[in-house]
Amino acid sequence: MKARISWALLLLCLCFTQGPAVAQKAPAQRTVEAVVVDAHTDPARPVPTVRVSLGYLDGSVLVTEARDVTNPKGQAWLDVSEDAAERGGLRIEVEGANNLVIYQPADGQLPVLPATINVSMLPKGSPALLGPAQIEAMLHRTLLLVSSLQKQVAAMRQNTAVGQNQNPDLGAAISAWAQTNGFSAAQVNQQVEQWAERIQRQSAQATAEQKALAELALNHYAKAAQLFKDASDTDSQEVRAGETQEQALEAQVKALQAAQQAVRDKLRTLLRQLLDHSQQAAGAFQLDLQYHQATQTLESAVANEAAEYKKYPDDKGLHELWLQAFLSAANARREEGEVAPADQSLPLLAQTADDFQLAAREDAALGNRQEGAGAEAGLGAALTDEGIRVGGEKSAALLEQAAEAYQKALEIRTRADLPVEWAATETNLGTTLAYESQRVSGENSLTLLDQAIHAYQNALGVYTKTDHPQDWARTQAGLGMALAFEGLHAGGQTSGLIRAGSTGFPKGT
Repeated sequence: MKARISWALLLLCLCFTQGPAVAQKAPAQRTVEAVVVDAHTDPARPVPTVRVSLGYLDGSVLVTEARDVTNPKGQAWLDVSEDAAERGGLRIEVEGANNLVIYQPADGQLPVLPATINVSMLPKGSPALLGPAQIEAMLHRTLLLVSSLQKQVAAMRQNTAVGQNQNPDLGAAISAWAQTNGFSAAQVNQQVEQWAERIQRQSAQATAEQKALAELALNHYAKAAQLFKDASDTDSQEVRAGETQEQALEAQVKALQAAQQAVRDKLRTLLRQLLDHSQQAAGAFQLDLQYHQATQTLESAVANEAAEYKKYPDDKGLHELWLQAFLSAANARREEGEVAPADQSLPLLAQTADDFQLAAREDAALGNRQEGAGAEAGLGAALTDEGIRVGGEKSAALLEQAAEAYQKALEIRTRADLPVEWAATETNLGTTLAYESQRVSGENSLTLLDQAIHAYQNALGVYTKTDHPQDWARTQAGLGMALAFEGLHAGGQTSGLIRAGSTGFPKGT
């Protein structure tokens, strides 16, 4: 195979293969490891202190260079943009390896970018460098380079008479490749021709690209072009077939999603029914004064709801069903704690408070503002019950926490939006503050009583004797007790009832 290219075109070819421009990196990147070894030794030895870079196969752009030269293990790391990684058609190059050139991957070509690029090198002139894979890779890249060179030749023809009768061929590019890899042009031409003739003899076993490259190597450009076009047409048909398959798969996925949604809907319906029945059973147990059985019934419902929610953690409906069951069990446990013996009451109420805190966080995560307010109100009630039953400084601390929980609930339960719930929360807050006032002394006690009175009066703005007689009576009783104790404090008297820490304030709900 003889070179028929002019010196001007040869210079263009050489210029084309040198000094590629550096591409601008995209923000999104991945880190790729390159491991360079000398494969002509057994075992292969790492190649340290060489520079590794990555460019596009057509030589147009340098994609990236390694952060540092290879370490003693032959390793280097490259930061590659996601755009370049997805585009593919890359080629790795190694500089500074003295007499070594890349053996594998053949010609350094990377159709896709792996997480680790294993680069095997051999001394220049090694026979393995002229293997079939290396020849195919060289011809593949050379054709890309010649295609680019055609554009330069066309531009040159418009401006000068040089090269008017010249057509680029593979000779110069093959000669350059031969020199780089330690061979003469004649050696490479001979091996290429032998490879091409072997492909023609074994045509039945050859790929479409191998057949086209073989015709190209033998300077049968028209045949090569037709074979490449036929391969392109086949690729196009396969693309259309792939699109059809993708559409069919999308239809199957949609049908599967619809079936899955139907199963989920049925599951939610059954779980909602299970919770309803469990709540009804718990209510009946409480009417029969079997509070522990009520709690156990709802805890069983929580376990069932949690098991299904765990399978589908992204299903908001299942999340909310579990949370409803969880709150129901917490309320039942609080009811049990209020009537349980002293040695059982405090642990039950403490657990109830923890449960309401968890429920409040879950509602906040779901964006359920009103349900979250309900959980805060439940927390206030549980802490109030617990605070009443313990003594000393812990009692005052628990009641203070209960008041804070009610106040959080009131940030969401407003008189304008939910007047009845707002009034109930104000009454419960008043009761909690009144109890807390009896656990502290001096000005702190009077301040808390003032706040309790204010909360009771707020509630009576909604609760009337006509519309809410029971709530009105309970709130009036609490207000009366708070005013009485405020009067005692103002008169400088001390009540034995106060010292005992028991007031008779109506309990909140």
